[in-house]
Amino acid sequence: MRQQYLNKNKTDKCVQAEAAVDALVARSESITCRPAAAEDIEAVLAIRFEMLAEINGGQLNHDLINNTRDYFETGNQSTFLAWEGEALIGCATICYFMVLPTYSHPIGLRAHIMNVYTVESYRRRGIGLKLVNVMLEEAKAKGVTHISLDATEAGRRLYQKCGFTEVKEGMEYNIQK
Repeated sequence: MRQQYLNKNKTDKCVQAEAAVDALVARSESITCRPAAAEDIEAVLAIRFEMLAEINGGQLNHDLINNTRDYFETGNQSTFLAWEGEALIGCATICYFMVLPTYSHPIGLRAHIMNVYTVESYRRRGIGLKLVNVMLEEAKAKGVTHISLDATEAGRRLYQKCGFTEVKEGMEYNIQK
């Protein structure tokens, strides 16, 4: 699995890229981005499962639905939603977790970005960029020093605009059932 990490010196790139596309988003003044609220849970689940079906295929099952609902309701995460009027057109989630502090990560708070998704008919209008920028700003305000994500080929360019870089360090172990 490839992971990308935020290069702290390049975070302004995301702000610059967002400014370049703000005119595109502004053309449709009814598009708003905001944090998900408790009453949004059904809409959040619906768009996440739409995204999973598009990216991964597969079948929904009881455990996936219930565990996803539980995580959105109780997990250490923030989900942001993009709306056009009453229509949910995009979402993105940033998950926070603690690790043992180090010199370069003195509070040990890290994050992982997931599920940056825009409904197909709204893509290439800067909505994903706006969602990522909102998450980066929140993470900086919380003192996060390290952000990872897993990128699809379609999303790679967006993350590079925001200052994410590919890394080859680290290893992982996947436990199979």
